[in-house]
Amino acid sequence: MPQLNNLKIQNFRLLQNLEIPQLGQVNLIVGKNNAGKSTVLEALCIYESLGSPLLLEEVLEKHDELEDITNGEGILSVENFFTNRSFSQNGEEIYIGNTDQTEYVKMKQTYFMLEKSAEELEDIILRRRVRKELEKAALKTYEGVRQSLKIITKNYQLEKPTVASRFDPPGILQTWLDFQSYDHDDYQLAQLELQKMGLKLISNYVPTDFIPLSKLAAIWDDIFLTHGQQVIEGLKLIDPKVEGLTFRNVNQSGSGTERKPFVKLKGQEQLEPLRSYGDGIRRILQLFLYLVQAKGRFLLIDEFENGLHYTVQPKVWELIFKLAKDLNVQVFATTHSWDCVTAFQQVSQDSEEEAILFRLGHSIRTTNKGQVIARVYDKESLQRVTQADLEVR
Repeated sequence: MPQLNNLKIQNFRLLQNLEIPQLGQVNLIVGKNNAGKSTVLEALCIYESLGSPLLLEEVLEKHDELEDITNGEGILSVENFFTNRSFSQNGEEIYIGNTDQTEYVKMKQTYFMLEKSAEELEDIILRRRVRKELEKAALKTYEGVRQSLKIITKNYQLEKPTVASRFDPPGILQTWLDFQSYDHDDYQLAQLELQKMGLKLISNYVPTDFIPLSKLAAIWDDIFLTHGQQVIEGLKLIDPKVEGLTFRNVNQSGSGTERKPFVKLKGQEQLEPLRSYGDGIRRILQLFLYLVQAKGRFLLIDEFENGLHYTVQPKVWELIFKLAKDLNVQVFATTHSWDCVTAFQQVSQDSEEEAILFRLGHSIRTTNKGQVIARVYDKESLQRVTQADLEVR
């Protein structure tokens, strides 16, 4: 994965025109509440998932912004992604990508008119080489003018020679999302077609709360043969005696069985339930499972410090820096914690990888008053402000 060296986000929620001129292998985002930290992570999710309509649905659901969705059908309220929760009268688009606009996701309200019958349209679509399911999802049996969200994507996944030639224009994916009559199943079929091309549309996002154990178990099944030891190294940060991990079926009262994590300790035969070690080790399990799954992609962590005592945070950062380099993962994390900032700064000084902290805040300048802007700190400048005990959050 080519690293994203800078970032520009326009017209996405409260981020009207945010530019971050420098990014590193590992990036920490700080700022007050409602400064846009989590919004940056959401934008990066959309970028990495190639603007997937299913991801847009998931984000709206997380914010309780879904409207009239029953059994995966209804209206998808995509206007909530735009600044002021409404489409721009000037036709302005959402932009998420690098500053020179060579890799991006763009989203814009547009219209289309069906002048042919649905049968004629489907026949035309089925003869096309690519995006068959995507086109079918967008074009339904409506008459007259229809609104849609046009999503245009160009990034490293689409640049692969075996993939780029399958799109027109080459290397650019265009999706017309019919948000007025959204059908989850249609877009799920479309996503499966893209996955058959080898494209990855799931973002490696670690939320503030606990991830369901069923998801963690599925990731472990997928990676334990190749990267299981790297996850165990993370667990050792809590207890150095940990030498193995497994998920076992456990009977749940009145609800069948659930797979739960157990650890093997050095010198002991009996497995110990991971939960007995407290929330910190479960948070670490989440972080490192998602980190190894993110090989060659992004890892996005909301509120890094959640569940982690300040004394263990430097060790966690140290291992994240190491694995990010080994696995070619670009990390973005948010925090409210000064302990997290200082731990990040200390570890970054001894790391070869570029580490960037950027602080989000609202501008007080007349020209862009109230807009979210970023101030960037590299290793050197971050060391100066932390040594002087200056507030960068």
